[in-house]
Amino acid sequence: MSHSDIRLADDIAAAMDDEDVLRRFFDHRDVTDPGRSVSSLPHVTEVPNDPAATLRLTTPRAHLERTEDTVILRAGGERWELDPATYHALTTLIDGRPRSLSDLADISGLPVPDIANLATELVRHQVATIGHAA
Repeated sequence: MSHSDIRLADDIAAAMDDEDVLRRFFDHRDVTDPGRSVSSLPHVTEVPNDPAATLRLTTPRAHLERTEDTVILRAGGERWELDPATYHALTTLIDGRPRSLSDLADISGLPVPDIANLATELVRHQVATIGHAA
């Protein structure tokens, strides 16, 4: 083993003594997972204000954090600082099931156009897809 290999092994062993290292590793892996590539055609630039349209996160392990002033969503290698009013809508989406814009508006207390704007941001960054209930 070279001196650099030994040093690397020592650094890894020292990092493993940190109780938080595995959580940080999995958190990083989760939020950088690109998810499933799904098209939202024809809605790739703007989600319509259609209450029946459905929104679904396509990233399997998005993370949501709530602070006093903001909601932080990390998914697909992206990070958003959002209005706290979006928290309940986003927690509903985390499980990956599609939800109508109307349901998300009801859950969050936000109007459908605001939910459509949130959906547009997520769809543009390819972490969500828009569809219609069957």
